[in-house]
Amino acid sequence: MRRYIDEYYELPEKRWLGLSPGSIKELVLQQYKLGKTVAEIVRYLQSELYIFTDEEETKWETEIVENIINNKPVINRWTNEKFY
Repeated sequence: MRRYIDEYYELPEKRWLGLSPGSIKELVLQQYKLGKTVAEIVRYLQSELYIFTDEEETKWETEIVENIINNKPVINRWTNEKFY
């Protein structure tokens, strides 16, 4: 079953998935340093994290990747928690 990327963006006491926001940030920046485009990084995350691939979620995941690359916070859509 696919997940929302926001499920990875939880506070430690609420987190139940293996990867932390810091781990996702590391994955994104690693791919970016390899010369991958934002779209390629999003597809990579969709595959690796088994997250939703529909248009709406892809748009949101793209925003998250862009925020990470531009050193902006990522905000969980449901809890409004900010992750840097």
